[in-house]
Amino acid sequence: MNQLYSFQDIYNDLNNMIISGLLNMNFTSNPDDLYRITIFINTTMNDVIELERGLLDFYSIGKTRLTEG
Repeated sequence: MNQLYSFQDIYNDLNNMIISGLLNMNFTSNPDDLYRITIFINTTMNDVIELERGLLDFYSIGKTRLTEG
């Protein structure tokens, strides 16, 4: 369970980093700004997907262990 809590903390930290990163971006019609935003979102969404898969695995393991007693 400690691993699950640690993994959840990493996930929460990533979410905070994403929000902070988006708040600091220049949302203009400048092609360079749009490119930076696109790259940031693409990269962070891939990270979120991988972390969510890991969390689902940990939750599944935890649920199995709890039901087995």
